[in-house]
Amino acid sequence: MSNVESLSEDERSLLCGHDDDFYGLWEVDWHFNGRRPEWSREERITLVSSLVRRGFFEVFFGPLQTEQLPLEVDAALEALTNPSAWMPPLEGQAIGYYVTTSAASIAAQRQSL
Repeated sequence: MSNVESLSEDERSLLCGHDDDFYGLWEVDWHFNGRRPEWSREERITLVSSLVRRGFFEVFFGPLQTEQLPLEVDAALEALTNPSAWMPPLEGQAIGYYVTTSAASIAAQRQSL
């Protein structure tokens, strides 16, 4: 089974429309507060971790900078477990954010056909 075929409806909902820009991890919470309000933070981390492992999300954690490189997969998975990575930004604090990859855009488009 390819990465595309294995996208769940919840994964597709997060990938669709989330390209070409940076998004805060807190926006994943907002997205699923409406879609899956019963989900715990751990369930949300599990979903995002799956997208990271498959190369659909790149995760950043730190001050928002234009020159920052995405975290390596292991570091990204560790950052996802940090509660502060999921908080909306406060002046001067590190934030968790992500960008979808071109593979994610292709996968989402193929599944919508």
